[in-house]
Amino acid sequence: MNILSRILSGFRSAFQWDNPIEILIDYHIFRRNDPIRLLHCGHPIIVNYRHSDMQAARDVLLKGMYDQAFNHAFENMSKNETFRYLNLGANIGAFDIRALQFGKQHGIFVVGTAVEMNPAAFSRLVVQLDINRLYSVRAVNAAVWNQRGEVLVSVAARDTGQNCESTPTGWPVPMRPWNEIFAEASKGEPIFRPYIFLPSSFAPFADFA
Repeated sequence: MNILSRILSGFRSAFQWDNPIEILIDYHIFRRNDPIRLLHCGHPIIVNYRHSDMQAARDVLLKGMYDQAFNHAFENMSKNETFRYLNLGANIGAFDIRALQFGKQHGIFVVGTAVEMNPAAFSRLVVQLDINRLYSVRAVNAAVWNQRGEVLVSVAARDTGQNCESTPTGWPVPMRPWNEIFAEASKGEPIFRPYIFLPSSFAPFADFA
């Protein structure tokens, strides 16, 4: 891709968000390396523009990765009901922001548990929940397993995506039993499970237990 094509691609990408001028100034003009702010439907999300943060934000917020599943889940709910979900592998919280947007659109209260093992991604997740005032979503920094324990996680300097792995040395992260996490998230109520038992169609994808 030549320089002109890259510039045009960058402009098109920026104008997919609510705050294109801010993005163009921060990234495309000043070439900031620090995290920058994107706005989607009035909701901010902080990303590292050059890393997997941006891909997660695009896939979930712009491309609607989970929109069909959300539509299926919300279609039989009445206004003022509670939408409760468990988000395993929450990354930086794009799914949680999208759940909030659907909740507001349908007049439904959103309650969630967002579990992320990567400490770098978890710190960004906490920021997203705070700046969007999503205090009804509980963030948990843990590796989900079948028993309690601890895993040492090696974290890439800036990428919150696929470079988090168990190593002999690293950041200590607790392991939590999956049934314990599920019980805490559901509290005896029906629960939406976007990341568990991924099916071939969206009908069971919005699975209420």
